[in-house]
Formats: sequence, structure tokens, C-alpha cells
Amino acid sequence: MASSRPAAPVTIDAVGNREAITASTQCREIRVRQRTSETQALYYYSDVASGGNRNEKYPAESHTFTKASGALFDVGEVAGYLEADSGSMTMEVEEIVG
Repeated sequence: MASSRPAAPVTIDAVGNREAITASTQCREIRVRQRTSETQALYYYSDVASGGNRNEKYPAESHTFTKASGALFDVGEVAGYLEADSGSMTMEVEEIVG
């Protein structure tokens, strides 16, 4: 059974600047979710090598970053990028270990 642990929240700001989401522990998945008080759209990029295609999520939705191979993210490894639609927002981050 998979276990999870919360990681430090991440603040996304400066529209047009992607913020890297990095693993703070060795983990299988990294899930990010907008706080329910957020109202703007969030853009995420899963393809780390190229910056990937822009995909949109709406307030209070989550996105899970995983490796295609099912391998673990190493500590400090970039799982993907996030970008705010406008202003700034704080994201809750959860790392799935097992």
C-alpha cells in the first residue's frame, strides 16, 4: 500500500515563468493541488526535457506527476513545472512513496 507525506507548499507567481516542482524525498508520484481559496487557472508541464505541452487545471483540481517508466523520483529531481494564469497561488504538495 502506498504511503504519502506532505511536502512544503509551493508558491507559484510571475505569469510566464514556470516554477519547477522537485522531489524532497525519493517518491513514486508528486501530487499538487491548488488551495480551495484559489480562483485562477493553473498550467502544468509534465515533459521535463522540453518543458512539454501546456495543460490547464482549474481551481481545486489536482495533478499528479509520475515517471513514464514507473521509476522513483530521486531527491532534488524535477518532476515537472507549474505556471500561474494570473497573480500568484499557493499549491499543496504531496509525495507518494510506495
